[in-house]
Amino acid sequence: MTYDEKYFEWRDENIDRTEWQDILNILRKSFPTARRVLEIGCGTGGLMEFLISHGYDVTGVDISHFAVGECKKKGLKALVASAEKLPFPDDSFDLTISQHLLEHLVNPIQGIKEALRVAKYGSIHIVPGHWNKDPTHIINHFTRPFLNDLLRLISYEAPIKSYEILLDSVSKVNVTLTDYIIIIYKS
Repeated sequence: MTYDEKYFEWRDENIDRTEWQDILNILRKSFPTARRVLEIGCGTGGLMEFLISHGYDVTGVDISHFAVGECKKKGLKALVASAEKLPFPDDSFDLTISQHLLEHLVNPIQGIKEALRVAKYGSIHIVPGHWNKDPTHIINHFTRPFLNDLLRLISYEAPIKSYEILLDSVSKVNVTLTDYIIIIYKS
């Protein structure tokens, strides 16, 4: 499957918009001085628009030419780029965010390392903790022990001060739809 118009129509219908509020709450509480945000895997720009409406300066990247084109039609700052090789200097943004991106990557470790490289303060990632029907997932779902192991491995090569693994809002009321929020604080 490719990341084309048909995929993004399906994705836009199925995206969990409650996670946008989760992300905003974390930004305000854990990264109160962050203003410049990079959304990695921005899709057609829904989360970007939400964060912009709350005063953030947001840039997006996606590997899909279609998705970036849709962002540009909305007047959003977006460019085509791989999450595993971001085209920005170190510390270009205050914070990086991804919502349901890591499960699409061949190398999620490299994706997290790149997210941290271009961020001054840290990174927020949301990943599925439940079985998912998305045929583009390389990793169908994550478990808390797997995420802990993954982050420990990354900490040997990336400047991780600490991290938290939380449940998103929906997971707190419906365990069959578990999604994890990973908050990484950069050292």
